[in-house]
Amino acid sequence: MKKSQLEKIIQQYPQDYCLFLEAAYGKDMMSEGGTAAIDRMFNGEKINGTTMLEIGFGLGGAAFHLATHHQTTIHGIEVNPWLVDEAIKRTPKNLKQQVFFQLYNPDEPLAFPAN
Repeated sequence: MKKSQLEKIIQQYPQDYCLFLEAAYGKDMMSEGGTAAIDRMFNGEKINGTTMLEIGFGLGGAAFHLATHHQTTIHGIEVNPWLVDEAIKRTPKNLKQQVFFQLYNPDEPLAFPAN
């Protein structure tokens, strides 16, 4: 991916806009539906105790919800450095062994084993 393309993606979510989305959609959330939408997405699936990869975790709200209410482990990747720093700061102490956020360079392969 060209650096200019990545910068354009990052610029679409500046800090003020991310905080505006959170004000509209709820604590740590950047999209509508909140935790109810997350629960509907996994309705009927046996996700308790699983490990998940979240691509584009934003402020971390979905990861925090899944780890808290479904005992999942979440590995999140994000291209926006501010969002990575902010989500790490917001991670509750009791979830630090379940939720892991990292900055991702789309020009590099994912650093996770298959499956």
